[in-house]
Amino acid sequence: MDDAYPNETMKMLYERASCRSFRDEPVPDETLDAVLTAASHAATGGNLQPYSVIRVRDAEVRQRLMVLCGDQPFIGKAPVSLVFCIDFHRLERWAALENAPFSARRAFRRIDRDDLADMLGEAEGDATADDDPDTRPAEAP
Repeated sequence: MDDAYPNETMKMLYERASCRSFRDEPVPDETLDAVLTAASHAATGGNLQPYSVIRVRDAEVRQRLMVLCGDQPFIGKAPVSLVFCIDFHRLERWAALENAPFSARRAFRRIDRDDLADMLGEAEGDATADDDPDTRPAEAP
């Protein structure tokens, strides 16, 4: 491991980057399957993975998606887009099976970003973080 980072997790976090420029070639299904399999292991509330993923390869549909996402050109230029959608049907089925004390439609809400910014006192898009958070798990999950 590189001595510049205390561990592999920190190295990954510091070296993560967003991509806005793509090669003009398709992404192999095997690659997308590997990414989606890894995503299905990501932690979610109740380990529900309450989302559906839609692969968008069609160029015309990606252009329409680009417009819906605030005219961000990289979305239209990517060879494939993965659209993650909250799956209320999955949540409702789980809630019914588990006799959950909540309604899935009430538990997951869309929050208006401006309202959230007002509530949290966001200052012109600045974000702050605790300099020394103690968020280590008591034991390995």
